Amino acid sequence: MDLKFTPAPEKLTEEVILKKYHDFNSISYDLDTIDLDFIQEDNELYFYKEGNSDHSNDNWIFAIKAPFMYEQSNIDNKSYELTYVVEKKTVGYKLVKQLTEEGKRWLSDPNRSFPIVIDPTAVNSVIQAGIESSEVDYLKNKRNIQFFPNATGGAAWYAVYQTANAGTIAVEKCPQSLACDATPDWSVVTSDLDTADADTDNFNPSTWKEGDTLYTAWFDNSRDAYQFNTVNTTTDGLGTTCNGADGGTVGVAYVSIAVANDGDVYIAVIAVPTTGTYEKVSKVTSGGCTETNLTSINSTTPGIDQGDFPEMLTIGNDALLIFAADNGLRASGYDDTNAVWDADTNDIDINGATANNTTIDMSAVTDGTDVWVIQRNGTTGDSETFKCSACSVTAANTWTALDEPWGSGLTATSYVGLSYISGTNVLAAVILDDGFNSAACTTSGTSDCYLSKSTDADTISWGSQFAFAGGGATEINNSGMTANVASEDQVAVAYFDVTNNEFEFATVPENILLLLLLVPFFRKLFFGKVKRLRKPTLFQ
Repeated sequence: MDLKFTPAPEKLTEEVILKKYHDFNSISYDLDTIDLDFIQEDNELYFYKEGNSDHSNDNWIFAIKAPFMYEQSNIDNKSYELTYVVEKKTVGYKLVKQLTEEGKRWLSDPNRSFPIVIDPTAVNSVIQAGIESSEVDYLKNKRNIQFFPNATGGAAWYAVYQTANAGTIAVEKCPQSLACDATPDWSVVTSDLDTADADTDNFNPSTWKEGDTLYTAWFDNSRDAYQFNTVNTTTDGLGTTCNGADGGTVGVAYVSIAVANDGDVYIAVIAVPTTGTYEKVSKVTSGGCTETNLTSINSTTPGIDQGDFPEMLTIGNDALLIFAADNGLRASGYDDTNAVWDADTNDIDINGATANNTTIDMSAVTDGTDVWVIQRNGTTGDSETFKCSACSVTAANTWTALDEPWGSGLTATSYVGLSYISGTNVLAAVILDDGFNSAACTTSGTSDCYLSKSTDADTISWGSQFAFAGGGATEINNSGMTANVASEDQVAVAYFDVTNNEFEFATVPENILLLLLLVPFFRKLFFGKVKRLRKPTLFQ
């Protein structure tokens, strides 16, 4: 049996993972508290300061959600047949999570597939309905979702997409306090980020999180150039749209944006195959819209070509361009001090120019020092993962192949995503399984579903796989994932539900969660009221 806990605003979720069948009636554990009372409503427990008769949401200290359980390999095969029994102790409470008779029959079913997960946390909601596939067709692996802890109205996710039939770039947000499991939780920040003109042919938005500011870049088809704008998430105020230089006749282009420590903005724009020959990297000086074309500067170039898929990163004041090309997964470093693509780090082959580069599906993150990249293997459908330790753009680097989260067993996959969780130094990865060979997906009632794993970013030992469907969608496309977050409960994906023509959101469940050893964190979370949270006991 494994045990995990997830703290989140106003909620504590406990997970018990049964690796094999146990003949038991209940799970019991001690919650040692001081000065806390509780009420029980709809099989959920709400804890308040002792003597507080006001049981409104604003006065909860924390809540324990209603329990349920499901097969880890089949997320739709679940049972809600568990109830809470709470016994008052001299100090705190004894909490008993009791199986009903129906719950016992469900768990002991000979056809039951283990492991069984008890009490997972994952939410799903529709951000915007009526989205057409042509409007997000080239979104691919862009960063279309970010989390901001200091947002006005409280910590929130911000999602960016192209509006239905309007060709404008919109931003919506959902405060984490609302759970974000229903469409009304989402509100429009702006229906048009482009403050420069009123055109309706903007495509392929991509975001960067810099402090409290959301940067979003996109491709303007009538201008044949990139544009970008900002949202100050502490006020939700818009900045000024900056326009790139006209690139000639271009159909649609991939766009990626990153911001350096000195505030300079770096943008990569590469034409989608068959839509033009336009490959460009630009720097926009901090505090304005002055553009410098870096595609060929001081007799150096980054080595990009039409159809390459870019992910722009920054390290200090320098830029690092990761791109998936026909001749390998590659990296080029721009030395801002000397205004050159540095010879030691320019057009470096990350994965050895293997024959598996028939895919543009890749994702890269950095903690400001190290860089990690995950790529979907275009031949096998599995994944490849690489790391550049203490990555520099002014000195030769070594890209090391790491243990990959999905080394075998998958063939029909598409999107991959990677998030870095700074608070616990954890990498969270997802891959979109098209449901042809993964039992986790084929038996869950949906042809497409996400698989997720996580690992310590230094030791790289990927944990158990978890599967979760995107709101029952039968076909998922054009996904994005949060890049840098502080804690596991902030990791999320945003994607296009092809079947229902909806732009949807889901949290990523079962990442590396807080273990019992992190009791001091729980004590802080509960405002000093929790003394100790003991491991559950299974008994008959």
